[in-house]
Amino acid sequence: MKTLNIAEARQNFSALVDEVRFGGEPVIVSKYGRPAVMITRLPAPSGRTAQPPRDWRDELGLRHPYRGQSFSMAPDFDEPMDDLWEVFDSNAEEPTP
Repeated sequence: MKTLNIAEARQNFSALVDEVRFGGEPVIVSKYGRPAVMITRLPAPSGRTAQPPRDWRDELGLRHPYRGQSFSMAPDFDEPMDDLWEVFDSNAEEPTP
């Protein structure tokens, strides 16, 4: 069973309630190192099971099309580009006095 101190529970309370509600196990919240309360799921009324809320962004197509896809970067991604600096040096103007 998961145990959190009261500061951690307060900081993530909404996520903690959803975690317990949608299939997680009960969570004990401690104060000054001693167990104070336990957050547990209530039985669903009339035999229904709790389901996670729908994400309306998926239905409206507001999610980024590349969300969840993996990507990779070239090993020399952060190396300086020599030819780019040459362009800047060749077009540099002489300062006027």
